[in-house]
Amino acid sequence: MTMIALPTTARLMQLARTPPDSPSTRLRVALAADTATQIMAGALKGIAHAHRIGIDLFEADFDQVDLQILNPDSGLHQFRPETVIIFLSAEKFAEKFAGTVNGERASQHAQYIGHIEGLHAVLSGRGYQTICFNLADPGDGVFGHFGAKVAEALTYQVRKINLDLMEIAQRKADFHVFDLCHLQVDLGRDATSDPKLYCTSKFALTPEATRYAVRDLLQMILVNKGGGRKCIILDLDNTLWGGVIGDDGLDKIQLGDFGLGTAFGRFQRWLKLLKERGLVLTVCSKNQLETAKEPFLKHPDMILRLEDIAVFVANWNDKATNIRRIKEIVDVDYSAMVFLDDNPVERALVRESFPTMTVPEMPADPCEYVSHLQRLNLFETASYTSQDSQRTKAYQAEAQRHQERDNFVDEASFLRSLEMVATVRPFEKFLMPRITQLIQRSNQFNLRTVRYTENQVQGLAESACHRALAFELRDRFGDYGLISVVVLERREEGYFIDTWLMSCRVLGRGVEALVLDSLARIARGDHVERLTGEYLPTAKNGLVKDHYLKLGFSPEREGLWVLDLADFKEIAVFIANRWECEPNTSNASLADVNDLSPLTTRTT
Repeated sequence: MTMIALPTTARLMQLARTPPDSPSTRLRVALAADTATQIMAGALKGIAHAHRIGIDLFEADFDQVDLQILNPDSGLHQFRPETVIIFLSAEKFAEKFAGTVNGERASQHAQYIGHIEGLHAVLSGRGYQTICFNLADPGDGVFGHFGAKVAEALTYQVRKINLDLMEIAQRKADFHVFDLCHLQVDLGRDATSDPKLYCTSKFALTPEATRYAVRDLLQMILVNKGGGRKCIILDLDNTLWGGVIGDDGLDKIQLGDFGLGTAFGRFQRWLKLLKERGLVLTVCSKNQLETAKEPFLKHPDMILRLEDIAVFVANWNDKATNIRRIKEIVDVDYSAMVFLDDNPVERALVRESFPTMTVPEMPADPCEYVSHLQRLNLFETASYTSQDSQRTKAYQAEAQRHQERDNFVDEASFLRSLEMVATVRPFEKFLMPRITQLIQRSNQFNLRTVRYTENQVQGLAESACHRALAFELRDRFGDYGLISVVVLERREEGYFIDTWLMSCRVLGRGVEALVLDSLARIARGDHVERLTGEYLPTAKNGLVKDHYLKLGFSPEREGLWVLDLADFKEIAVFIANRWECEPNTSNASLADVNDLSPLTTRTT
């Protein structure tokens, strides 16, 4: 998901005609607008193909938004998209607004929002994600700045609509706002829209603005499908501060309110906000460890402190080697990492070593670091939960586990020393956002990679035909939080494992065996005698190709595996198990609910 390079419009139209031979992922998207969409449709295909993304695109006819969405037999619904993009332009809204009388104009935002909510209700009912453009600021000049005081002013109505769209997005997990108004501010009004182009061809956006809009649209869609960047790898000298700490010393590096120190402080503040949002900050520096840490510990103008850094690697090894060490702890795909370094030689080395990693160019002037990276929109996300801000502590604990492992001769002794305790519970309301996030984002340890919206997750939790289970884990170093999600579907022949995914952070801890033990225990309590699992291969889940084979399932046919519970024997692990769920069947029971003892004494 690098998507930094942005081809010219002409190149995009050429790329749109040449789909990639072996796409890394595939998208199914519908585009409906009240203005012309040929440039946007071509750009969607072009940028997708430039980045080896396959895209199946349904382009609604001109100004047919309502017809395509509200008619259940329309081409859009027959196409069955994953994501629907709705683009209602400020130009069209202004034309309708001008056609109303004064008494009606104060209520135009309410009518507009009611219309959008109606469209979204239909799309949500079909299980589609909605991305809705907000309105560019029309700047009509009728009231000037006094328009902020007049409810019947076009400027007031447009800004009220944009605020209302954000409030819908807060309430609806499958509704997302594309911030065209922000793009307009970034590029400028004249670069975003061309009155002549609109009058002659009904294109609401210029080709240049369309390129940037489509780049960000694709990133929004990819994040919803489990993409997104999760880890930032930071250089130190001349990146987080000015100067070289090893040569200049603590009192000579540039930080604080003077000169370029202000620029580095601004950059650190922005990074800290990203960390609090859930991005993992790591350090990769060619330096003595004690010297590299000194500013974090002693400099009064450092914004970032050691507690903000999940993994701190400083030595004289090359950066590619140290990045591999960071990955062992953070354990996300290289495509989810961003490498920030002022040195072009180091950037080139990392790009060559890790082709899927995002390695943006950095401006020569540190005053431009933040604005440059913001324009690249590298850190798009589709969700946020309170647990996201705790990721740094979780990875700091993981770094401690890695250090601790070196003190043990054998793996069994190390696992026993962790004092792990798992909690098995049904999907509960407070967990829904995090469960949905894990379902949307997990790629590597994901047997079927079926994505569900939060509404659909809630439906699974309430379904009498499903068992929806969440697994949490903690040990003496800290709390991993939610680490696995399983959805069982009741079928005539037994339980079908609709979803089984797990955080790669807990690989090698015995969690796979613990989950299977739990599934067998629940199935037997529900008088089910057979588990059926399926492996659907993707570009990223080869890790679990032999998952069911290793756990004792027998192949039934291609990709399908079966476990007869009459023959299943509990697998030994070093994890205590806390039960907070019961079987569906009313006459079944689990005698040892909340039993912490059975798994603690068993050996692998």
